[in-house]
Amino acid sequence: MIPIPPILVRWAALAGLGAALYGYGLINGIHKAELEAEKFQDATRAIGQAAHARKARVERTQTTINKDTDDAHAYGLGLLRTARRLREPGAGPGSRTLPAVPPPAHVAGPAAADPVPAPSGTPERQPDTAPDPADIEFDCAETTLMYLDLLNAWHRQTDAGQEDAP
Repeated sequence: MIPIPPILVRWAALAGLGAALYGYGLINGIHKAELEAEKFQDATRAIGQAAHARKARVERTQTTINKDTDDAHAYGLGLLRTARRLREPGAGPGSRTLPAVPPPAHVAGPAAADPVPAPSGTPERQPDTAPDPADIEFDCAETTLMYLDLLNAWHRQTDAGQEDAP
């Protein structure tokens, strides 16, 4: 056998030790990276499940709010329309309806309107008539009811979305 000089043995031992340490660090690093990846996936999955559960909870709440708002609006419209029918003209003694609301004094009725003369060569315009004040009153009441119901629903849905916000 050929004698191996002691310096080469030392270098070989150091190279072997370095390779072993490098291999240990590589395997240990890969293992730690896999554990961190699993932790990240678990955390991401938990966050996704919590977000999905929160979204489902908010959607259920908003669906309930929408249904309640629709029901309340339909009930309010029913009351307004019943009041409108009760105030229709033609209610007299013995009738179960209320008398008609007279138009205000400052509103000209259809009888007071005069035809507007048309310029020569154009057809004559029909007189402008003011709408019935009772119709305007009930249209305004229905629009106000709709606005208030929508505003209430918006506030309730905003509050429902922020109840369990992080």
